[in-house]
Amino acid sequence: MESPRTPSNERRNLYNNWVHRAILCCKFGVMDKLEKYFLWHGRTVATYPKFFIFLSIAITILCGMGLFGFYEEFEMTALWVPKGATFRDNSEWVDEHFPKQLRLSQVIFKADNILDPKVLHEMYKFRRKVENINHNGLKWKDVCLKIPVVKQPKCFDPSKFSLFDYFFGKRRKRNAEEEDDECSDVKLPDLSAFSFAELAEIKLRMETEGFTPELADDVSRKFYPQPYCDFIKNAPTVCAEESILELWAFDGMFEEEVFKDLTERDILDAVNNRNKSGLLMIEKNFKNLLGEVSYNSSGHIVGAKVSSMTWIGMVNLTALNLFGSVQRGEMVDKYTYDFEGEMMKVTTDRSEADEGVETFVIIARMFFEALQNQAFKDAGMLLVGYLIVFIYVILMIGKFNFVQQRFFLSFGGMLGVIMGIIVCYGLCSVLGFFYSPAHTVMPFLLLGIGIDDMFVIVQCLSNVKKDPQF
Repeated sequence: MESPRTPSNERRNLYNNWVHRAILCCKFGVMDKLEKYFLWHGRTVATYPKFFIFLSIAITILCGMGLFGFYEEFEMTALWVPKGATFRDNSEWVDEHFPKQLRLSQVIFKADNILDPKVLHEMYKFRRKVENINHNGLKWKDVCLKIPVVKQPKCFDPSKFSLFDYFFGKRRKRNAEEEDDECSDVKLPDLSAFSFAELAEIKLRMETEGFTPELADDVSRKFYPQPYCDFIKNAPTVCAEESILELWAFDGMFEEEVFKDLTERDILDAVNNRNKSGLLMIEKNFKNLLGEVSYNSSGHIVGAKVSSMTWIGMVNLTALNLFGSVQRGEMVDKYTYDFEGEMMKVTTDRSEADEGVETFVIIARMFFEALQNQAFKDAGMLLVGYLIVFIYVILMIGKFNFVQQRFFLSFGGMLGVIMGIIVCYGLCSVLGFFYSPAHTVMPFLLLGIGIDDMFVIVQCLSNVKKDPQF
């Protein structure tokens, strides 16, 4: 039984029919206009081929000039956080006003047994290579983070200081020969405010225990502000580093003879029983610097396969303010940057290294350099890809004869793709868009689209030849 025809249903059907007809008119109208335009465009290009060839080349050159503004962006915040975001604004403000000063570089050593005397000596020679770097007069001590060594000041030697003479006799003046840079600005403090017993206790501890961090803390309270501040101001400094070699440093220095004379028993005894750095004169846990550790039944370390050595550099803020940063993504002055470049060459040079010791190097500069030059890192693969596609196009649209091989047609299609890449990159650079690792796929994408259009055009030409009414 048919549903009754109501006025509302009729109006709805009329409305739907009207909308459908309007959509069809727009559809076929747009298609008709496009067909007429492309027909006109093709006839015009075919009529004036030289003019349009020249126009295409001129547009490519004009847009290609925009590549002078081409730049890669590999700063993480700029890549992943949109402009105007609170996090990005705060991050940029912090980087501008409080740039990161510390630069960490590290080498990981791997061997059958790191705690072998030969391996430790190899690690020492590796450290010495870095210490001996001289790049345009710049050495490691000029770019490193300097840390004061907590040790007994030379001008406060208890063996040469008599409390009895100080209180009851004449104070002995230092001779010119006894002057030292560490003590040049230090004046003997007025100790009259302190009791003889307090000073005697500190002197006794200094003679028996040495100038330990605990004693330094007591001296800082007893003799603040002077002479403690002068002691700290003139205290010797060492470059900040961390390695298991610190166990055999003495008084802030390394001696090669010590490592030459080491035995395996000496090494195991130091690793298991000592925890004081002879370089920084502080206590630390050196077991944390070992990996793949082997233990005996009593729980003592008897071997390890991995150990690390870390250097801490420091950005020269004065040079940074004068010349700016030489690296996008991380603030670093040109002197530190150049030194790290030389450091990369030295640490990655294996010509004199022991074959039994593997090294894995990461210099502070390496991380952002790995993100740089992404635009051209696949240039070799891009050329190979274009060559393969070029050969494929010749084989697919041409024939194996000298007349229909269509070499120049294939070359023109490939050249059109390359010109399109230049135009796109140039326009984007002019508009201020940056290049990022995500855009490395663009040349391959444009190649695929361009070649597909070439096949479509050739197929249409073949269809026209077969059926003129097509």
